[in-house]
Amino acid sequence: METVNLRLSALRESLQSSLWVFPSIGVLVGIVAAWWLGQLDDAGTSLPFVFQGSADSARSILSTIAGSTMTVTSLTFSLTVVALQVASGQFTPRLMRTFLSDRGNQAVLAVFLGTFAYALVLLQGVQAASDRIQRSVPAIGVTVAVAAALVSVSALVYFIHHLTVQLRVDKVMQHVAEDTITVVEATFQPAIVDDEPPEDVAIPDDAVRVAAPRSGYLTGIAVDQLVRAVTDAGASVRLRPSPGQWVVQDTTLAWVWWSSDDDHVEDRHDRARVLVRAHIHIADSRTLEADPSFGIRQLVDIAIRALSPGINDPTTAVEAIRQMSRILVVLGHRDLGTIRRRADGGSVVVPRPDFAAHLRLACDQILRYGRSEPAVVGALAELLWDLAETCDGHHRRDAIRAESRLLAAAMVDADLPRSATAPVGAVLEGVRRALEGDMVAIRPQAS
Repeated sequence: METVNLRLSALRESLQSSLWVFPSIGVLVGIVAAWWLGQLDDAGTSLPFVFQGSADSARSILSTIAGSTMTVTSLTFSLTVVALQVASGQFTPRLMRTFLSDRGNQAVLAVFLGTFAYALVLLQGVQAASDRIQRSVPAIGVTVAVAAALVSVSALVYFIHHLTVQLRVDKVMQHVAEDTITVVEATFQPAIVDDEPPEDVAIPDDAVRVAAPRSGYLTGIAVDQLVRAVTDAGASVRLRPSPGQWVVQDTTLAWVWWSSDDDHVEDRHDRARVLVRAHIHIADSRTLEADPSFGIRQLVDIAIRALSPGINDPTTAVEAIRQMSRILVVLGHRDLGTIRRRADGGSVVVPRPDFAAHLRLACDQILRYGRSEPAVVGALAELLWDLAETCDGHHRRDAIRAESRLLAAAMVDADLPRSATAPVGAVLEGVRRALEGDMVAIRPQAS
């Protein structure tokens, strides 16, 4: 069941990031509604709000609605492409999937295309009276078309507002942080206070190597189902890549070995291949599913692009660091690191980045490119203070302490003036005191 859920989750993620799904549904709904309402002919013409005009008037109204909605749809698609270009060029190419999966944009396109399809199909049923043809004017259908046109106008106004808000970098980063936190809370269990990692599992010399069936990102692993399969087979499995990592076809995906000899030595390679590949999913693009480091990666990309010489926008980098603080504080209370599950006669090992790896991902590149900017260094110091106050477990605290030392050394290498380093040094002293359990220090403004 978990394997099926893994495939369904991958399919759902693919459909959510496709720009054609909602518009296609809108076209289908428009066609069905036009066919159904077109059967009513002149029904309802006695009502004051229902269309009362002739067949020529109905044709004129429907033609105008169809033509104008198609024009607006073309404009909407053009603006969406411009938004994707801006997001890719000014923020990071890894935000393309976020913009494509935006429900607001998809709903607006569905309204426009649905209205166009509805008016076009309904137009075929409008006929003027003649010697051979009886007059046919779907009055209710034309009235609904006018209402749909008014809804389309409202959708256009909403789209312009939504696109403007969507391109604000602070909203982009807030959206990335909230999506990442949602994934963290849904994927990782709360951590115990003592986060001592369990003993690693050694790979025997006779382990069977399972090659990756294709190149792509490892976006899903059905761990519980894999544990049950391993228990039934009396085998042990250790994956090489962690979720979110890139794998190349025919390179090592996992190792499988059996705890005891059996009579099926000749087909062990086939059994190992089926055992592993049935419980993993490889996709063409990286997603947030079970991979919160992808959200941190997006924010880091925005920060270092803002710090590039051609842009010189340290304020955006500072905002990205603050959003990463939200993610890291949540990660600091979750069970991270390698998954090790013992099964009857075997085990399952799935490597995952620990808290220290997430912290290095968030800080190291930004520190490398922004060490000469006091505001950026100060924001990183405040991030470490936030974590020092909220994280438990000596491994997490050791990671924070190590980053604090790197930050202090980077300030020395950057040769910043005393007026810039003094506030940051005070914050780093607060980090040290917080790591030692002193929570009463008043935090100075470092940026």
